[in-house]
Amino acid sequence: MLGSSSLTSKQAILHEKNRIHTKRKRIFFLILFFAVIVGFFYVIRQPFLRFKSVNVSGNTLVELSEIQNFIDGKLVGYKFFLIPRNSVIFLKKIDLENQVLIKFPRLSAVSITGSSELSVVVGEPIFESMYCSLTGENNLPTACALLHADGKIGSIAPLYSHSPYFTFYKKLDVLPEIGSHIVGKEEIDRISSLATEISSYNIPVAGFVYGSEYDEVLLDTGGNFASLPRIRILFGATSSDISKTLGIAAKNEGVKKVLLDDLNNLDYVDLRFSEQVVYKKKSEE
Repeated sequence: MLGSSSLTSKQAILHEKNRIHTKRKRIFFLILFFAVIVGFFYVIRQPFLRFKSVNVSGNTLVELSEIQNFIDGKLVGYKFFLIPRNSVIFLKKIDLENQVLIKFPRLSAVSITGSSELSVVVGEPIFESMYCSLTGENNLPTACALLHADGKIGSIAPLYSHSPYFTFYKKLDVLPEIGSHIVGKEEIDRISSLATEISSYNIPVAGFVYGSEYDEVLLDTGGNFASLPRIRILFGATSSDISKTLGIAAKNEGVKKVLLDDLNNLDYVDLRFSEQVVYKKKSEE
């Protein structure tokens, strides 16, 4: 009995020692963990891990000082009260680029580089296309905007009797706000391929009209919107569809002479029918 009691007492002492040792280890690792965390946030707040300055440059009608002030404001303070917004480590430059583009939709591009000094280069777009809303019973253009290459509205544009830009037209009550993506990049590519295909037959293209029953490609004869001849096509038509209809017809000299040699007298060409090219002259009732 005495031996058994002595063994139990030793086990209890050993268990207590292990418990105290485990507790001390936990406290040690907990202190170490907090020390590492505090040290980490202390280090990332140091000046050598922060952007010292921001330099904005580029050719743009947007005031560079406005862009400078916007970026400076984005780099002030802390995220979650702990991480400096101007941290070299944590600043996501692509996110800041997107924020600048959203704030200043006229800009076509923003490039942010640098490690200790932040260099911001902005670009004014060279607009090559336009978008106009069609309203009223006659579906005439009433409001227009210049488009970036990705289909985003970059600036309000004046109405032209003869647009100098390739223009997209659609029946809209209100023109979307500047910065809105009104035409998708894939759609721009599709319509560009249509224009390229039609232009390859020496037919100048002026724009594209989204319709309710069919779409239309506007031909460039130098007139105003209402007087331009049109090529009617099915929704979602591709350049291949054009080549199988208008492309074949354009190779026939007789058809070409009747159909294309006098575009000013052409009302429309209809390519919605399989392997057929239907047309109407303005002089015809």
